[in-house]
Amino acid sequence: MKMPAATQDSPLVVVVRNADGRALSAFDFSTLPVEPKLGSALASALRTLYGHTSLETQRQSWRCIRKFVACNEALQFIVGNHVPAEALVLFKGWLRTTGLAGATMQSQFNVILAVLTWCSRNYPDVVSKKLRTSAGLFVREKPKVRPHLEEHAIKSILAACYSDIEATKRKHEMGGRLLSGHCVDDSERELASLLQELLTIGSGTIPTQSIVNRSRNSLSRRVMDAGGLRHLNSIIMLSPVDMFPFYLAILIQTSGNPMAIRDLTRDCVRPHAFRQDLLLICWQKPRSGREQRVDFPAGREWSAPSLIAKLAALNENLVEHAEPSRQNHLFLAYSHHMARIPCFQMFHHLLVAFTDKHQLDFDFAFKDLRRAGAKAHQVKGGSVLSAKKRLNHQSVKTTAQYIDQSVEDERHDRIILRFQGELVKKALSADETSRGEPTTEIPRHRAVDTVFGFTCKDPLGGTAQGSRKGELCEQFQRCATCPGALIVLDDVRVVIKLLGTHKELLAAKTNSEAEGWWPRFEAYYLPTLLILENELLPAISADILLEANAMSTRTSVPRLE
Repeated sequence: MKMPAATQDSPLVVVVRNADGRALSAFDFSTLPVEPKLGSALASALRTLYGHTSLETQRQSWRCIRKFVACNEALQFIVGNHVPAEALVLFKGWLRTTGLAGATMQSQFNVILAVLTWCSRNYPDVVSKKLRTSAGLFVREKPKVRPHLEEHAIKSILAACYSDIEATKRKHEMGGRLLSGHCVDDSERELASLLQELLTIGSGTIPTQSIVNRSRNSLSRRVMDAGGLRHLNSIIMLSPVDMFPFYLAILIQTSGNPMAIRDLTRDCVRPHAFRQDLLLICWQKPRSGREQRVDFPAGREWSAPSLIAKLAALNENLVEHAEPSRQNHLFLAYSHHMARIPCFQMFHHLLVAFTDKHQLDFDFAFKDLRRAGAKAHQVKGGSVLSAKKRLNHQSVKTTAQYIDQSVEDERHDRIILRFQGELVKKALSADETSRGEPTTEIPRHRAVDTVFGFTCKDPLGGTAQGSRKGELCEQFQRCATCPGALIVLDDVRVVIKLLGTHKELLAAKTNSEAEGWWPRFEAYYLPTLLILENELLPAISADILLEANAMSTRTSVPRLE
């Protein structure tokens, strides 16, 4: 997604515009209590250093500059147009008196350090060339580990979301009915007449309060009696308050990044390549540069795809009022006589209002919901790999920052205990055999090699997803993520098979792109290829890998397709 660009419309005004040229923010340095020459230098620094960054980053940088100016108002160290060499030292000392967290103070100081350093090089007559960069960092407090939201808390949040969504749906159904003239009683006919009158005055939208106050026929009083302009607007135009429960429920169900989910598009729901019972939700995460996607059962009333369809229907009438670059976005709401996506700070305010309204007795932030989703999938799937897949991470190391490590530790202990028991059984069995004692017992478990070079501990155990206990497992494409797979990376014979598998999967990937069956490869074989490349092959020692490459003359894997 293209970042908004900052332009300097005048020496003292920096304007951030989107791709269509519409102004998103304006930073007016003439409003700051500094001399124009200094204001112009600061404006040039902001545009040069941060003009290519996101809108939120540019706004934050502007706030930091205003804080620096506030520091000067308190200490009076800037004389005329000249910022002295000790300005950074004074600013750092002043920040310590604000009571802010160490990380926040360091972040604000870093912005001013960059701005003044740039000005000292480009405007030496304004900022001293001998600018002293204060040594030492602010002490950052040890990050507080927030507890994971438990399942009952997530269910309470979702129940509150669904309740609000139902109320919003009923309200908008009533609004549509009133505008179409299907009124059930006199009070509805009076409300419908008022809405039609307001829409006529506002040329298709509810007018402003000042226009209403200037109108005749006691319009202002009738509007107040009906609940006010904000309430009347919310009957026919989706408000940020009514949109928010959709966002929160979808955020919880997708376990997505809050900022990325905010930018979901109206066409984000796609059919699954092979399964008609599943739907995919896809979105872009700019920081990772990769498409994110999660799947959901089709046809469920409160699943995320159904919520997206409901929301798209409710704010369909806002699309034509939104700027062109935002018309395909999902979370449009009508605010300040504009159809737009609320800024992320507004989402935080809406979250506070939501928790207060429903009297939720636990504290949570948007980022906690992603961690809660990771833990839920970790517990349900019995592995950190389930959470890794849901969070669309490339590495388990990243996922480890989100999961509940105690759950993983318990799972590891159970696995170790189980294998210790099996080792003891095998040792006892070998001991009995060495004594020559006859036995007629047939072993229940027998390890076998699989297609891709993994060893399956128990092919009849029903361990892999999609297999049944007592029946031979045929889920060979799931071996890389199966708890029953044994992978001995210091055994040359095993490594030879893994190298052959990797070679055949790369060939299949090339063929799938050329022959048109890439979706099938992506669904069935790509997870194994990624685990081989990212986790298994890098873990093999150089000596073993060299020996395996020397001994591997041909692939032991049959042609996949």
